[in-house]
Amino acid sequence: MENQSPRLGYRSRSVAQSLLDRSIEIADDTSRRKPSTAYLIVLNALVFLALLLPGLNPIGWILAIPATIIFVALSGVWQGIWLHLDRRFRFYNVVRCVGFVLPATALVAFPYLGFEPTRPINKQKPASSETGEYLAYVLAKPGGWTVKIRDQAGKTLHDEKTEFVPHLTVYWIWGPNDILWLYNSDDGRVHCWYAKLDGTWQHVPWGYGHTQETDVEVGGPPENLYPDYAR
Repeated sequence: MENQSPRLGYRSRSVAQSLLDRSIEIADDTSRRKPSTAYLIVLNALVFLALLLPGLNPIGWILAIPATIIFVALSGVWQGIWLHLDRRFRFYNVVRCVGFVLPATALVAFPYLGFEPTRPINKQKPASSETGEYLAYVLAKPGGWTVKIRDQAGKTLHDEKTEFVPHLTVYWIWGPNDILWLYNSDDGRVHCWYAKLDGTWQHVPWGYGHTQETDVEVGGPPENLYPDYAR
């Protein structure tokens, strides 16, 4: 009996060592394992929704359906290329995830940075008034769009933070008499800003679409203010 004890002890230590080695192998394999494509797709959707959630609006989503389809298609192409590169170069997990959700992040980040691929007449940055006396800067900021009006010397005459949803589009253009007009695609309402006699600027909620709802006599917005779908 006494002679068997060392053998049993040796075997016990061998089994314990084998289990420990196997646990280390499993942990090491898990740390190197890449997130599945399905996991990345879910992550991409969560990032996209999380970035848009503060200003989520069903009307804006409906109006943005064509643009959303184009974005999803282009995003899918990018993500396919990214996964191909990952198989070739074996990115770290963090790099793989960040690269996969990059389109969704850029979609929301670019407007906050003042970047847009095109500058139509009703989205100029800055927009110069017809007399050339004023410049308008309309920018998407966290919590809402800001409307800033400066003179040609760069002095800020008006700086207003609106409640317009920042990830939805607004359109702006100068009209006659140096009146700044803005169309909000979120609710279809039109706003304008004009200089008062004391030099301050007055914000007027003008109306809905082409229908005037204010008693303030400022005329009507230029037709070029409206996007194609609202004309």
